Amino acid sequence: MNRRIYDIWFSRIDISNKIKKELLKKFNSYEIWNMNEKKLKEIYLEEQNINKILNKKYKLDLDKYFYYMIENKIDIISYISDEYPKKLKKIYNYPCFIYVRGNKKLLYEDSISIVGSRNATKYGKSIARKFAKEIADKNINIISGLAIRNR
Repeated sequence: MNRRIYDIWFSRIDISNKIKKELLKKFNSYEIWNMNEKKLKEIYLEEQNINKILNKKYKLDLDKYFYYMIENKIDIISYISDEYPKKLKKIYNYPCFIYVRGNKKLLYEDSISIVGSRNATKYGKSIARKFAKEIADKNINIISGLAIRNR
């Protein structure tokens, strides 16, 4: 199995970035995948985090996610990778993993993120589009997280 699938699995687990980072300092996601309850207790994880790591729901449909990412040219980058943007590590509680689609070189250039509501008003959407266009026209990259495509 491709090693990226273990990063996909680990990125989906609902535990804090802080815990994920602590684990990834000592183990890779493949090693964590193969840990049993006894081993997880030995590394002093709280019961709730052990239960989440062992929860089979996070292991379901991983091949579906993996092939979707291949088809759509999406990559996953761990914070321990040399590819992970150094500037991103300067923010508080930076993500343990990022999913990237498109030109990865843009991750190292000036950029801004626009954060908004999933249920934005027409006015809010209009202002966000105007703001995004003005920023893009100045050759500043706009980074999005958990975006929903316009339909």
